[in-house]
Amino acid sequence: MDYERDIERKDFPLSRRGYDPAAVDAHLARLATEIRDETRRTTPISENVSRQIKSIISVAEDAAHEVRSSADDDAAEMRSSAAAESRDHVGRVTDASGTLLSELQVLRERSQALMTELELRTRVLLEDVERNSEALQGGLLNLREEVSSFRGEHAANATSAGRKLIQTGSDSDPELDMAVDEETADEPIRPQR
Repeated sequence: MDYERDIERKDFPLSRRGYDPAAVDAHLARLATEIRDETRRTTPISENVSRQIKSIISVAEDAAHEVRSSADDDAAEMRSSAAAESRDHVGRVTDASGTLLSELQVLRERSQALMTELELRTRVLLEDVERNSEALQGGLLNLREEVSSFRGEHAANATSAGRKLIQTGSDSDPELDMAVDEETADEPIRPQR
């Protein structure tokens, strides 16, 4: 070591009033020997400490590497699990929306079929109503014509029969009563004076 050579050097400048060179040399030699002995004694300790520190550092690095590796594995597993859950969820949502869309399509088709059937039935009903209305109007017209014809034919008979009744005072013929009632049924009732 360099400091040992520096301690043992003997080329100090001499001075008149200085220390005894032999005493200085002896003191320096003793210091160099003590330092050498101390260095020899502490070298194995420092080497042992150095080995232990290196071992501790190596263990710490291994532990850190293991922790990092474990954390990376855990993170990868969590990402994989999250991705799998996400895919499963997306699959379930996709299946559910597909089912809903299919059901919606079925409902649309049923609704369209019902609307078509309703339109057809409505058209048939309107045609029936129109036919029945025309038939009723024709029947009503025929009935009016028959009533008018009946009135025309039987009005004279009813009037003469009524006069006969009044003259004879007999009201025992119900057919005549009916004929008079039918004839005057459409006429407004006038108060008698």
